[in-house]
Amino acid sequence: MDPLPAFRAAIPAVALAAACWSAPAPAAGDGPLAPHRAFYTMSLAGAVPGSEIVDMEGAAAFEWREDCDGWIVEQRIVARYRSAERPDHQSDNRYTAWESKDGKRLRFFSLDKGSGAPDAKTRGVATRPDGAAGVARFAEPEAEEFALPADALFPSAHTFALLERARAGARFFAAPLFDGGELEGAAPVTAAIGLPRPGKPEGGPLLSVRYWPIRMAFFGYGDRGSGPEYEISADLHENAVASALTIDYGEFSVAMALERIEAVEPPSC
Repeated sequence: MDPLPAFRAAIPAVALAAACWSAPAPAAGDGPLAPHRAFYTMSLAGAVPGSEIVDMEGAAAFEWREDCDGWIVEQRIVARYRSAERPDHQSDNRYTAWESKDGKRLRFFSLDKGSGAPDAKTRGVATRPDGAAGVARFAEPEAEEFALPADALFPSAHTFALLERARAGARFFAAPLFDGGELEGAAPVTAAIGLPRPGKPEGGPLLSVRYWPIRMAFFGYGDRGSGPEYEISADLHENAVASALTIDYGEFSVAMALERIEAVEPPSC
């Protein structure tokens, strides 16, 4: 059984005219963005009759911060799945990425450790020139290149684009997303954006700003009309913090309860 897919920086993820979005990512101080680290507990939210998964538990740590030239994402997800017919499956997923603030360059690394399977690792660099096709160059697990369409977005730029569309009142967003978590090119992601709602002050200052309920569908690389591989529901706050997360795999779904969140101080540039 595969581990959970990467908890992307765009979990907040994903416009009408997404292909036309090429504005640079906001710099520190230009908007209400809140670099932060968050900790979640994971549990089985539901399963269809006959599902192989009968229970699961896990924990996730997610950090999104900035340096003088870019945005950094670090995440780790540790989970255990219980099956009615097979031994428990454990997974340990780690992902790190640095993305330039102009959204043109991405360095990425991922490592998946799972019981009963060899470790899976990716590492490489991707570039995305303005208005032109880009390229993703993998060094691991093997040397390989993938062309990226001109409208492809990297994780943080994808989040910024989604927030921009939500603020503009859009109800739908679609764009190819590349994060380097798998040996593949950019894959389609679509998002349905709900109406804005007041913040959640009971959750602390980082959750007190308004948010949009969002449902995102993540499709496979090279998808030709089949359904999404999985979907994520989240409350995306205007400061780029995500709360109330659920991952739906069709056969079963996973709830991610936010246990703790804290601000990360900006760099001294």
